[in-house]
Amino acid sequence: MQWLTYFQRFFDFILFYFGGVSFFGGNPIMLFGTLFTKGEGLLLTLMVAAITFSITALKRDPRRVGRILITILDGQLSEKEIMIIRQFQKYAR
Repeated sequence: MQWLTYFQRFFDFILFYFGGVSFFGGNPIMLFGTLFTKGEGLLLTLMVAAITFSITALKRDPRRVGRILITILDGQLSEKEIMIIRQFQKYAR
């Protein structure tokens, strides 16, 4: 979970950077050396916000996400996959 925290901090920084440049920059705006229109910059900001929200939801309740993932896995599984699922089922209760 530690790597997820660093991953989220990176996307939070990108979100604030893109948001600040998109809202306060002129038209066209420069993001990491690439020119975007203001609308494209705002769309990119919304996409980064969706990624940040997804990471936050995953960090909030990993047990619930694990239970959902275990129920989604259907069909013929290999022995290795079955062992991994059994390993995480004890934490999903």
